[in-house]
Amino acid sequence: MFLPLVFFIFLQIIILILSSSSAESSTIELGKPGCISKCGDITIPYPFGDYGSNCSFIEDDADKVYFVYCNTTFNPPRAFFGIDREFEILSISPEMEFRIKNTAVGAKCYDDRTGKVVLDKPFNELNFGATPFTISYTKNMYVGIGCNVLGFIHNQTVPRPCTSKCGSKADVIEGSCTGSGCCEAIIPKSLNYILGEVMVNSTAEYHSQCSFAFLVETGKYTFQGSDLQPDGRLTKPDMDLPVVLDWAIGKRSCKEAQTITPTYASDKYACKNNTVCSNAPDNPGYRCACEKGYQGNPYLGCQ
Repeated sequence: MFLPLVFFIFLQIIILILSSSSAESSTIELGKPGCISKCGDITIPYPFGDYGSNCSFIEDDADKVYFVYCNTTFNPPRAFFGIDREFEILSISPEMEFRIKNTAVGAKCYDDRTGKVVLDKPFNELNFGATPFTISYTKNMYVGIGCNVLGFIHNQTVPRPCTSKCGSKADVIEGSCTGSGCCEAIIPKSLNYILGEVMVNSTAEYHSQCSFAFLVETGKYTFQGSDLQPDGRLTKPDMDLPVVLDWAIGKRSCKEAQTITPTYASDKYACKNNTVCSNAPDNPGYRCACEKGYQGNPYLGCQ
């Protein structure tokens, strides 16, 4: 009788400790104290935060904007960023990976009988130049849709095309993006601006009714033959095309950021107590993380 009682008491103590630890973890704030850290279902972690209230990190010299605007006219509220608040945030992961809604879809559709253009939507540029973000080249793909088309990415260097060829509707391969109705183009590293284009080969005997060009997170778009039609899902404004963004603090390495004498507020080393610094792998700047055994927001201090 004595041993089972001891075991029961020991088990209760373990459960109490684990419950206490869990409760402590759930109370850790990721936003700056006194600032709005929740917008709808999205938690906004510092160095990002509300506009004009010292709730976000500001890079004075680099003119980078970490402001997140919470639009409460939606139910539930939606989070946006950008100079014109043009980019809607779909999610922010615990590792502070940003996923946004891409509305920059270029489209051109023709009437199958008359040949007249029934939809002509240019590819709007995606410009993150005034933000700390770049387009993740490992987690996104640039897609060209159509028969006998070239899909281009225009940036500060050279266009990178992909080619989609098909002699008829029967040549289109459903669920595949390997060049028969759908093709993918390589995304350059460190890209904070993108302008896409899809060009129809006018000398080809067959063209699909529609052609499209867009950026999308890898694995979040599966090509369908119906996408080549004017009434297909890619012509719908609510089509969900997420894009993953990378970001970093400043343009300096960890070593430089820790050793320079601050000239601007943004020059101050951003990693706080109990943290480690790592250089951004594909962009200038650095990121912070909690040391092993600690948790919380590394830009506010880990516990």
